[in-house]
Amino acid sequence: MKRTLVLILFGCLVSAPARAQSIDPAPPPPNHAPASDALITDAFPDGGVPTYSSTYAPAYSATDPAGYRGGNLVETPCPAAAADCPNRCTITVDSLWLDRNYNSHNFLGQTVAAPFGAPVNTLYPSGAVLHPGARLQLTYLLTDELAVEGIYFGLQQWTSSNSITADPLLGILAFSPYTQSDKLLGGFDQSLGYSYSSRLNNGEINFRAPVARRGRWTRDNLLGIRYIQFNESFNLNGQDAFFNVTENVNTHTSNSMLGTQIGTALRTNWDKWQLNMTGKAGLFTNFISERVSNLNSTGVTAGFPPGFVPISTGRTSTDVAGVLDFSAIATYRINNNFALRGGYQLLYLAGVALGSQQMAGFSHGGDVFLHGPSAGLELSH
Repeated sequence: MKRTLVLILFGCLVSAPARAQSIDPAPPPPNHAPASDALITDAFPDGGVPTYSSTYAPAYSATDPAGYRGGNLVETPCPAAAADCPNRCTITVDSLWLDRNYNSHNFLGQTVAAPFGAPVNTLYPSGAVLHPGARLQLTYLLTDELAVEGIYFGLQQWTSSNSITADPLLGILAFSPYTQSDKLLGGFDQSLGYSYSSRLNNGEINFRAPVARRGRWTRDNLLGIRYIQFNESFNLNGQDAFFNVTENVNTHTSNSMLGTQIGTALRTNWDKWQLNMTGKAGLFTNFISERVSNLNSTGVTAGFPPGFVPISTGRTSTDVAGVLDFSAIATYRINNNFALRGGYQLLYLAGVALGSQQMAGFSHGGDVFLHGPSAGLELSH
């Protein structure tokens, strides 16, 4: 996938400034000039098809109001005044801020008041953490009807932590269903807490082709291959000062999702603005790795408390994961080669192994919702 991105970038850098242009195109028949509410598809009496309009090509032009090119296409220099000549290559660089929402229903433990065991406080994974990352997209116009795009985004490192505090003077002790020392000692007299980290990397190659136009809107179909890596590390920690005991339960999960995706995109131009809305979906093969260990605990290193059972186990498996992706991006064109852009992205992953869900037994039935804004620059030629 990295090699394909490099090849697309190389094609952008070495492509000549020539553009595909009609030679003596015949005037379009009257039925080729659509009414604002008419739907135009790729079925025409003369075999014409919608052309792929690049980021900077306007939805209509004075020379080709229907947005199509007929006749024989040859590589000739594109006249400076020909507004309907699309840029062959587009490079976008964005700062992407994604929010990772945690499953607040995953119970981790609680503090209780002795002797009746009435709950005082509870512990759940929590927090919505907005973290910056990067997105790079390279788009190359192969023909007037087909474009290839390579997309990478990632580098986000989400972290979250929380704890609940015990008070032995008031008889308040902490317990978790996933720790041993609290049961052997009668509870943690200091605290019970967790730390959580997640990391995402995404790479994809897609082919886009326009299939319909209604008024100023154009619809593209999309087909591609995608790879997503989503890894998590989780630590549950219990502290007892009276017996000088520390227990750590550590989990690590790795999800490597690979598969094909389909999608559709809507885009429109007005003045110097363009709006792109893209939806993608796919079923992926998920190569999963899961590990659980409590070897960094007093019960292992000092042999106390008695009855503590060391755990260090892991497994690998393969299953199916689902991916849904939606983005909306607005672009403001400074000139024919430079633009500013901003938007919002939503990404949903289902059938993944999460770090906080491994302590009661290996599980890869979790889901993750990521969303957030983006802003960046766009270059084309």
